[in-house]
Amino acid sequence: MPFLLTDPAWPRALDRPPGPAEPLGEGLRGRNYRRLAAVGPWGDSLFAKALAAGAAGLRRARHEFSVGQAMVRAEVPVPHPWALWADEDEILLLFEDLGPEAGISHDEFLERPGLLEATARAVAAMHRAGLCHRDLHLDNVLRRPDGSPVLADFAKARWRRRLTRRDRMRDLGRLVGSILPAAHETLCRFAEAYEGTETACSSFCDEVEEAGYRRLRRHHANLDRRARRLVRGAHPRLLRDSRPEVADLADDPDPDERMQRPLLKEGARSRVGRVLLGRGTAILKHYLPTGRPDPRDRLGFSKAVRSLLAAESLLRRSIPAARPLAAWSRPGRGSWLLLEDLPGHAPLDRALLELEPAKRGHLLAETARYLAWMHRCGVACRDLKPSNLLADPQAPPGRRLVLIDHDRNRFRTEAVDRRLAIRDLAALHAGLPPEIRASERLRALLTYDPRLTARPEWRRWVRPLLEEAAARDHRWRPRRLLAGEAGA
Repeated sequence: MPFLLTDPAWPRALDRPPGPAEPLGEGLRGRNYRRLAAVGPWGDSLFAKALAAGAAGLRRARHEFSVGQAMVRAEVPVPHPWALWADEDEILLLFEDLGPEAGISHDEFLERPGLLEATARAVAAMHRAGLCHRDLHLDNVLRRPDGSPVLADFAKARWRRRLTRRDRMRDLGRLVGSILPAAHETLCRFAEAYEGTETACSSFCDEVEEAGYRRLRRHHANLDRRARRLVRGAHPRLLRDSRPEVADLADDPDPDERMQRPLLKEGARSRVGRVLLGRGTAILKHYLPTGRPDPRDRLGFSKAVRSLLAAESLLRRSIPAARPLAAWSRPGRGSWLLLEDLPGHAPLDRALLELEPAKRGHLLAETARYLAWMHRCGVACRDLKPSNLLADPQAPPGRRLVLIDHDRNRFRTEAVDRRLAIRDLAALHAGLPPEIRASERLRALLTYDPRLTARPEWRRWVRPLLEEAAARDHRWRPRRLLAGEAGA
């Protein structure tokens, strides 16, 4: 069967896809990808995207090929579409092969000079041509061997007579959401390159950044719903670690007997201890049954299962958390959560006291940035005591904090509101030891949000925060700070 569509430079002597084919992987809806070894005007090889045969697949393939050809004519950097071929078994889209190193990692995208700006200019050129991509994330930004970025996968793209601001923000939000976390200055450089100006309007930078966070929160909310739908039964056993020792521990009729003495924690609601697991150790937390039945337990969402799902949600959002290994429950006996052990980590309050003042300030600032990122991702901890935040001062900056105890976390599709943010900040503030000076706390608070230096923001945020912290039954109460206000 001849090719259905071809580029004008396609060799007319070829009436079938060249070979041999090297399989590269599989995608959604029966798609798979191959590399075809063939010399021609495209180079030494072609990239083939195979779709399932049928009328719907043929419509999508025709659409993607025509969009790619239009982008080439508009001088938008895309993988050059060369041909479309179909038979009764499959449909093949043949593109320029960008090589095995075409993918771009998150860190490389943000750190490689010029890559971020070149991508922004490519997106701007696509929008000027009247196309809304509608699936523009980092996996669909590839690079040629010379390092220049190209935009790929136009299966969902739609033409617009006049591209609205909402269309533009939809694409920009998806792309920015896939590269977060990123510094505000980095996102401003992206916005400036997109606008084609040396200094983009600050409101446009803020709009692009908020569109990215909004997309990030909604995307992860969808992933969270999918994870919850996989929980089946009243007492599910979720094993995230395939080692036989984990299954053996979950099958043990009394896992608490394996906890090493002395226990790390023993209270009315939970018991925590270290257990031997293979050649190492892990942390086992037993959520004890309470007198008041929780309807979620009957649906399979015990405290241990909720904690496991919450920890995985945090890790998907690039929020460091203790990696869960397993969760299970038993009727009338509560539930168990198995977590990775974190040697070298200590509770934040204890780790701060072991540091000299200069390094202590760096760790407090990192804690503030950690909390700001968590709140912008829509995550409220609701129990952010310093003992629930472990720190490793010897780890590289940005990787020194790990959150534990996740059963009270809440995940929202909007940024955490002021009331919940103040609750987290107050819990952390009140739980820090009295040796941490008020000036050190204030500097960390301004790292969380520099706008708090203004008098109106101070009254809306800091005074309620300090009042709530003073009301908590902790070792340190910030009465001295309550006597004054920040200058504006």
